[in-house]
Amino acid sequence: MWLLKPRRRYNSSKKIEWIVEWLIKGFLVFWAYTFVRAIIILILGTMRHYGVIE
Repeated sequence: MWLLKPRRRYNSSKKIEWIVEWLIKGFLVFWAYTFVRAIIILILGTMRHYGVIE
């Protein structure tokens, strides 16, 4: 992951680096899922409001 590349030269502990990378990826996936779901709910609500879908 590009955020962690500058840290690789230290190599203090691979496990902590892996955990941090996993947490960042999990956080990004969670926010992407929440954002997409909110947009879909908004679009469906708007379409239902204007009678596009029953």
